[in-house]
Amino acid sequence: MATSGDTERYIMEANEGELQRLANQHQVLKSAMGTLTVAPIDFSRPNLRILDSGTADGLWLRDVQATIAQPHAYVGTDIVQAFFPQPAPPGLSFHNQSITQDWPDDWQASFDYVHQRLTLAGAGQHPVKQCVSRLAGLVKPGGWVELVEADFTGDSSNGPAMQQFEAMMRNMLDKVGAGYAYATPLKSYLEDAGLVNVQEKSFDITYGAACPNAHVAKKGSAHLVTAATGLRDFTKSQVGNMDMSDQELESFPDEVRKEVESRGAHFKMLAVWAQKS
Repeated sequence: MATSGDTERYIMEANEGELQRLANQHQVLKSAMGTLTVAPIDFSRPNLRILDSGTADGLWLRDVQATIAQPHAYVGTDIVQAFFPQPAPPGLSFHNQSITQDWPDDWQASFDYVHQRLTLAGAGQHPVKQCVSRLAGLVKPGGWVELVEADFTGDSSNGPAMQQFEAMMRNMLDKVGAGYAYATPLKSYLEDAGLVNVQEKSFDITYGAACPNAHVAKKGSAHLVTAATGLRDFTKSQVGNMDMSDQELESFPDEVRKEVESRGAHFKMLAVWAQKS
């Protein structure tokens, strides 16, 4: 029989595993994009108020903070409070907040920079456009909002295992409600929210053997194998299993590992940013 200690240990190990996956993903994105921020933020201005929505343990915030001499207020939000570092590092604060819920009244029009990465897929049945509009409302005049999301539309140059990975991702996004094309209308969503200077840029994110940095390549491979395991488990829970046999599902993460380590993989990442007038 499992004890409360066993349950707590399982949760802690699961959280640590997810944070490691997110850390690996962070390194891959930073390497491929060549930057932590795409919007033209003037970090030399004093006392900026910076929000990272979907922050997990605040790795992006801590990385940005380490590159800037000016002291700013860094705010991280997430729905999993167990991810938050205890105690919070100096200059950072963490708050429980869902992108699908209204934000605090006193946060409206209070941030110079609102950043969110790979979080909108978690909107589920809630309209993504509404989530984006809520984020836009947090930006003060002259401030910026930046969204970075994966784009699973278009043709794939990947091998068979990673093309199966992409198909399973599209299936999962459709099943949970966001839809696999959730990222493509983001530019129009920001325009409809009344923002100006709306810009969009796509990035080719390389993993494994396709990545020129050997250290980052290993992190990318580890991230995709962990993600493939999650996709396998999700697919197992669905009726139909995407016409994959039990054996194909079971071996799927290992097939991903072998292909990524030998051939590599590419994904398209879409960054969209805009300014409050």
